[in-house]
Amino acid sequence: MHKPRAKYWLRTLDSKSILLSVVLSVVLLACAAPATHRDVTPEATPLSLHSGATLAVIGVRRGESHPGNGASASVADRRVGFGLTSLLAEFFFDTGKFRLVEEKDVRKREFLEDLVSTYWVEPRAPYGLQELGRVAQHLEATVLAYSSVTYTGAASQRLAIGPLSRVEQKLRVLVDVCLYDTSTRVTVCREGQGEARQEGSGVVYEFRADSLDFEKNAVGRATKQAVGLAVQNLVTSITFSP
Repeated sequence: MHKPRAKYWLRTLDSKSILLSVVLSVVLLACAAPATHRDVTPEATPLSLHSGATLAVIGVRRGESHPGNGASASVADRRVGFGLTSLLAEFFFDTGKFRLVEEKDVRKREFLEDLVSTYWVEPRAPYGLQELGRVAQHLEATVLAYSSVTYTGAASQRLAIGPLSRVEQKLRVLVDVCLYDTSTRVTVCREGQGEARQEGSGVVYEFRADSLDFEKNAVGRATKQAVGLAVQNLVTSITFSP
């Protein structure tokens, strides 16, 4: 008895009702779609991690830098990429919230070295969601950290006082640090910045033996400050559970 009524009701639906049904279906499907790889604010989707989560720092990328005055050549040195990655790992370790991936495993160490070198030397986009999952699985890490650094505003100003003169270089360092949680597949990023003024032009970092020395000049200290601020801003936006 009810079937004829159902057929009659379907036949009497006008075009506006059908259009409305289609629109509602699309909206419901969009709401049900899986979350995509994105940056989030703590107000929108807070990130919760367990204290002592295993973390791997997988590299630092050069952003659209314009250091000028011949400084770009020194920035491109692959040792800078390794130095920045080590600095990032140091700041995360010092928070006491993370346990770094053991590098005693030769396979993991070589894999990390390849990631760090490639990410710095070759121009490339940030890590994609699929790649992050693959890297985390290979390193057996629950959290991945990576970063980008941009150098801008380098300018030389010659100051002359009588027969004496000096050249002053100003450089702005902007660091963007991201954390990827493998369990929720959510990435959260925060920024930190620093400025440096120093005599001489074209020098960004200096090395002690074969390692980057962040205390050697003003730019190194500004970079260290920017990385520290970015990590601090990131960690304070995360809820940690025992």
